[in-house]
Amino acid sequence: MNEENTDLKKMGKDAGDRWIGIVVFAVVFIISILPFLLYKGIPFGHDTSFHMSRIQSVYEAMIQGKFFVGVYADYFNGMGYGNGLFYPDFFLYIPAFFMAMGASGAVAYKLFLILLSLSMGLTMYFSVKKVWVSQEAALLSSALYMLSSYHLTDLFIRSTLGELTAFVFLPLVIAGVYEILWGDRNWLWLSLGMTGVVLSHLLTSVITFALCVILLAINWKAFKDRSRLVALLKAAALALGLTAFFTLPFLEQMVKNPVWGDTGLLGSIADWAVAPWATILALPTTIGVQYVPPAGIGLFLTAVAVTGLVLGVKRKGERDPLVFQLLIMGFVLLLCATTIFPWRLLAGQLQTLQFPWRFYFFTTAFFAFCGGAVLKAIPPEKYQRAVILVVLIGTLGSYTYNLNAMCTTRNFVEANPYTTFAAGCEYLPKETRYDVLTTKAADAASRMTWEHYNELTFLVSAPADVELPLVYYEGYSAWEDGQPAAVYRTSGGFVGVHLTDAGNGGTVTLKVVFTGTALRKASGIISLVTLAGGAAWFIIRKRGKKIGQ
Repeated sequence: MNEENTDLKKMGKDAGDRWIGIVVFAVVFIISILPFLLYKGIPFGHDTSFHMSRIQSVYEAMIQGKFFVGVYADYFNGMGYGNGLFYPDFFLYIPAFFMAMGASGAVAYKLFLILLSLSMGLTMYFSVKKVWVSQEAALLSSALYMLSSYHLTDLFIRSTLGELTAFVFLPLVIAGVYEILWGDRNWLWLSLGMTGVVLSHLLTSVITFALCVILLAINWKAFKDRSRLVALLKAAALALGLTAFFTLPFLEQMVKNPVWGDTGLLGSIADWAVAPWATILALPTTIGVQYVPPAGIGLFLTAVAVTGLVLGVKRKGERDPLVFQLLIMGFVLLLCATTIFPWRLLAGQLQTLQFPWRFYFFTTAFFAFCGGAVLKAIPPEKYQRAVILVVLIGTLGSYTYNLNAMCTTRNFVEANPYTTFAAGCEYLPKETRYDVLTTKAADAASRMTWEHYNELTFLVSAPADVELPLVYYEGYSAWEDGQPAAVYRTSGGFVGVHLTDAGNGGTVTLKVVFTGTALRKASGIISLVTLAGGAAWFIIRKRGKKIGQ
């Protein structure tokens, strides 16, 4: 009877702990998105127009039955812009779906940001719980993550939708690396995490890949166990297959049709390096006034990381290598954001990064991931509770201070003030001159008839060659009075068509469609086959386990 009572008490305590955890998580989440609940519109951040324009284009194509169009046909007065070929738009179908259900562009954008904030908290929670099997550590890490200074900056000031989406998947990558090197070799965590990061933000995925390589190289001895190497290869194969529909066409465009890339509108990357002290101070009195850089990662998050290095989180009596290596890597990345790093010397090679403080994203994720385990490792328990309380109150206080400052300095909008906004025009062909582009765009609409999204008809006189008011990207196809016609890139970076009926001297009807290249079509098939094969393997594996039980 006593044993039964003990079991009942334990079950009751576990159920109580779960409910407490749910309430704490919900409160932290609501605080992290409070402006979305208090204000009708959305804060107009640095990249808000850019991303709202992308969502609008995805929506316009989707309601016409077109998916992953690559070229957004409504840009530049109908001349098109290959945003979708160079910037992943996979997850933009979520806010586009909200719009299809009747939401305005601003409401759809807001709902998507709320969903991302919830998702990043959940993935951090489950990733940390997977690694340290501790609900308290998982809750603490998710709280530090959702209330992090850089999350607030990205969410309400910079409005960097790609990085915000990557916030969701980086914890899965970290847990995946742990599984490969020290865990039970569950390679799905790493594969799904990297897939999500790649389909969120390409630049973030490149840095993530580089950091994973460094971690794997540091711990190369783990691969003496061949099963761990096999698990890594499986993770890589699945991620490569799932993302092939975007990565392969992207690489093809970069090789065959080079684009402007970073236009230097923001100056040299060296100009944005910060003072060392600025990397950790998260109380920006000029928030909303200064364009960049953002606030640092936060005093309390930094203090937790320092505590982790001093105390040393242990696993089975030995220092946990994941915590130590992530914390060291986080501080190194923080140092790289400062003026101490030789940015002036390396600006030419690293200009694509645009901002040194882009590394705050990774430092924040690494420190938050380890933060729960670090706080739980503080002895003795009575001091541990006090420290946790101080850290949570301090983090919450800093975040709410910043929220208040942000709400009083940012404009809130209920519609995109700059539709079809191409930002720095990074994805225009190198040959394209902006002054020529704008001249052509002025009368482009009068020369074309729209049939469907990305399907246009031109009535043109029949010289041997004709230059159309369309920005060139690999994958355009043309038909002259129903017969295939050769498409090429003109010297100005526009779509040129060689007419075969030129000798008749009359008027011909040209139908032009961005159909995509053969590689683009094949890569889509690769991703679909990979997805189907992976799903089948997962189902068979699950059924096999049930039968085995």
